[in-house]
Amino acid sequence: MRIPPLKWLVRKILVHRNKSRKQTRILPLDSIRHAVVLVDAGEDGYESAVDEVDSFFHGEGIDVLVVKAGPKEIIWPGILSKRVRFSGKEKDGGGLFVNLFGHPDLMSEYESVCSTADFKIGREQLRGEVFDIVVTNPQAAVPSQKEVFVAIGDILKKIKK
Repeated sequence: MRIPPLKWLVRKILVHRNKSRKQTRILPLDSIRHAVVLVDAGEDGYESAVDEVDSFFHGEGIDVLVVKAGPKEIIWPGILSKRVRFSGKEKDGGGLFVNLFGHPDLMSEYESVCSTADFKIGREQLRGEVFDIVVTNPQAAVPSQKEVFVAIGDILKKIKK
């Protein structure tokens, strides 16, 4: 599917203008104070991923905001509408951003690139080396968002100061 030229230009301008200039780094779990997790609400079984994310972070005593991004939350250029935007939640440091989208699209790329979190985790590296840790799919398998988050949780528990 080809994107109309005007829409493509608006997307490029939005990403460039709002790109985070903050240096990111890998943080141990005890240094993370809050997390934002972007979940693909268009994927089957996303509710179990949301439950897994909530139980993991609440078990660790970390505030979490789970953003369930579906077609209803995306506005014309292909980004999240202001009513579900979460960038204000990340300003005080010690933040983690997790992108559970298995397919890169403008919305998930925009939120990842523009996030001001200190530590970013994703499923596929984006241009500019956006993520500090990338959890890739095993060969010839497409794991669910819950399975990917379980792997991310295991990785987070192994990171030491």
